[in-house]
Amino acid sequence: ATAHPRLTALAFGAEDFCASMGIAPLPHALALPAQMITMAAHAAGLECWGLAAGIGNIDDTVAYAAIARAAREIGFTGAMAIHPRQVAILNEAFSPSSEEIAWARRVQAASMAAAARGDGAITLDGRMIDKPIVDRALRLLRDAPAA
Repeated sequence: ATAHPRLTALAFGAEDFCASMGIAPLPHALALPAQMITMAAHAAGLECWGLAAGIGNIDDTVAYAAIARAAREIGFTGAMAIHPRQVAILNEAFSPSSEEIAWARRVQAASMAAAARGDGAITLDGRMIDKPIVDRALRLLRDAPAA
């Protein structure tokens, strides 16, 4: 992740990894190595692209969408498409939902109000909100298209 200052992302090739290991590209076999790549990328401030599953079945778009959503949940920031029909699926999976954006805006507003009062941790929607939660919300707003 720190090999060169012009490096902007790490990518995980699930099929390549599985071929080198002699295993099938199943999500449970790929979870740990995929998470290791996402952690290294984020620790270095890089984007991280990939999926923690095989990507060869281009006809099962429902399964592909689930794989893409799961990849976002473990820290991937995008993925490469191998077929044009996958592009819209990836765009949706790696973009925050309207609910996520609304949550992030509420966190931002509550955080600003708390800061004006001199408060640190606050409660919003029955949950504690402190700096790591605020940071996550602000990052989501920063990275969301037209948020």
